Amino acid sequence: MAKLFTPNDPIWVDEALVDDPLYNVKEEDDTAIHSNVKIELATEVTVAGTSLTAARMNNIEDGLDAVDDAVNVEGHDAKTTPVDADEVNLWDSVASAWKSLSWANIKATLKAYFDTLYQAIIATTAAGDFLVGNGTVWEKKTKLEAQTAMGVRVREFGGPISNPQALYAVRPELFLKKTRAALTILSAELTLSDYSPGAEFAGDLMFADDMNVGSYANATLICALDTTNGVISVTSGFGDDTVPSGKFIYLKMDSSPHVDIKDMLFGSTYSYDA
Repeated sequence: MAKLFTPNDPIWVDEALVDDPLYNVKEEDDTAIHSNVKIELATEVTVAGTSLTAARMNNIEDGLDAVDDAVNVEGHDAKTTPVDADEVNLWDSVASAWKSLSWANIKATLKAYFDTLYQAIIATTAAGDFLVGNGTVWEKKTKLEAQTAMGVRVREFGGPISNPQALYAVRPELFLKKTRAALTILSAELTLSDYSPGAEFAGDLMFADDMNVGSYANATLICALDTTNGVISVTSGFGDDTVPSGKFIYLKMDSSPHVDIKDMLFGSTYSYDA
C-alpha cells in the first residue's frame, strides 16, 4: 500500500527513498492530489538522517508538477491534427510500466485491426466509376467493366419468324432492331422448324443506314446465317460486329426459304459500347 505524504509532516530523505516506495500525496485539507507517486531526488543522498530541505522539497514538487501536467489533460492545449511523431502515454499491462505510443503506430494498429473486418479498396475512383467486389477486395471498374463483372452487360434481341416464304414474297429483308447506341454483336443464331428441310436456309445478318425498300444505304455484313441441319450459331468470324448508333439490323434472305421451313427462331446477344 502506498505511504501518505502531507506538506506539514516531517520526513527524512532516507525514509522517503527506502525500498523505492510509492506515496499518496494530499493537500493540507486532506484533499487527494496524486496516488502512487515515486519520489526521486536530483542529488543522491548518502547520509542517513539527512533532512528534507527546501531545495530538495522543490525537487519533489517539480516531480509532482510533472506528474500533474502529464495526467491533467484538461489543462493542455488542444491539437486538432496529430502527426506521426506525436505520442501518447499508456500503461503497458504486460510490462507493468508506462510506455509511449506514437500516432504512426496507432494508425498502423487500427488499420491492421479494421482490415480484418472490412474489404480494402485497391484503387482510387473517378467520376462514374463503380466498386465491384471480387470475393477478396473491392475493385474499381468503369461502367462497362462493372456490367461485365456483374453479368448485366450482355443483352439480347430476336424472336420467332413465322411463314418465312410469305415474308420473302413481300421483301427478303426482315428488320429486327434499330440501335439506340453503338453496340457490339456477340452472337447470332438461327434455328429452323425442320432440322432436315429439303433445302437449308441461306441468308445474312446485316445492318444499314435505313430500311427503305431498294435503298439500305451503306449495307454492311455482320455475319452469314447459312444453316446446317436446320441450325446456325455464330460467335466469331464476324464481318463487322460493331454496329453504330442509329443503324437498322436486319436478316436478309438470299432466296425464298424451302416450303419445309414453316417457322424460324432468330436470336442475338450484344453489348453496348458505352
